[in-house]
Amino acid sequence: MCGRYALTNPQRVRDKLGVVREFFEYGERDHRFDQPRYNISPSQVVLAVATIDGQRTSMPMRWGLRPDGTWFNARDDKATSTYKTRIARRRCVVPFDAFYEWRQVGKRKDKYAIAPPGDGPHAFAAVYDESPAGRSVAVFTTEPNDLCRWIHNVKERMPVILDEAGIDRWLNADETDPAKLIDLLKPSPDGGTQAWPVDRTSGESPGAIEPVGAAITAPPVEPPKETQGELW
Repeated sequence: MCGRYALTNPQRVRDKLGVVREFFEYGERDHRFDQPRYNISPSQVVLAVATIDGQRTSMPMRWGLRPDGTWFNARDDKATSTYKTRIARRRCVVPFDAFYEWRQVGKRKDKYAIAPPGDGPHAFAAVYDESPAGRSVAVFTTEPNDLCRWIHNVKERMPVILDEAGIDRWLNADETDPAKLIDLLKPSPDGGTQAWPVDRTSGESPGAIEPVGAAITAPPVEPPKETQGELW
């Protein structure tokens, strides 16, 4: 799943994702989208990019579909049923620099930041709704790659992260056949993400994304468990 992420340099969204215009309704600029955000969570207003009237447009959306906002993730295995109409007409991407997951280790939870290699922002595949109450968005999730499965070892999911070619296809408003886009809803390849441990108590501060240990690109090799030898 994906329930927390950071966007530390929103000014780069325009250049990295090819945004040519911004769309803010009355009062929406009060959300300060030009400021770094280190711990974005469901129900908050987030920055998304969609193709509107043939132009890539950045705009605010509430994270979570439905009036109660509970559908903040959209499962890939429901893409051709629950989300078919949205994929046809209401696709967008949500820019991020890293997302967070927790690894259960006995009674302890270790927090990790996860991202593709290279400079962000990167992009989650997403769909959105429009209503009199405003726009709302859900991020697609899929089966995890090896690294995310090792970290997120209780609920084994990861967000769908699009590369540059995938972003171009997902935001191509001329494509309205969901069947021709389903192949994009797949895990990042093994080795295609890196993770680093972070402080669990940093909250909204810049320290939330700062490493407190070495980054890894694959699950660490676990030492063999000791077994009691046979008694003769």
